[in-house]
Amino acid sequence: MVFRLSKFQAKRHAELGEEAERQRAILNQSVSVANGEIVSIMERVNAVRMNLQNVLDRMAKLSEEIASEFRDEFEERGDAWKESDRGQSADEFVSEWEEWACDDLVKFRLPLIEVDPAEVEYRIREFRELPTEAQS
Repeated sequence: MVFRLSKFQAKRHAELGEEAERQRAILNQSVSVANGEIVSIMERVNAVRMNLQNVLDRMAKLSEEIASEFRDEFEERGDAWKESDRGQSADEFVSEWEEWACDDLVKFRLPLIEVDPAEVEYRIREFRELPTEAQS
């Protein structure tokens, strides 16, 4: 007995290899379109994030100005006042302004990857390259 694919098996083998390649290409095209839409959406989201970050930056600048002004006033006071209840309360108040900060918000990144990793490509190629008959 010769170990060889029948004509039907050889035809199905070739058809399935070609179909896998077509489906992979269609999926990659769909992912590419989705990524384009995601990029557009994320650009809009990032613009809004930048607007918010701008406001937060201005808030941080104001808090630094206020803290600096009040710290200078606090330091000009005498030691007896600084140690009083009003002085300690003022020190806590100034410290809260000094410690307030606004770091950058998380940057969003959500690109999908095309489904063409080496393993998938390798498996398709491997299938397509399966022998059609045993070597004699």
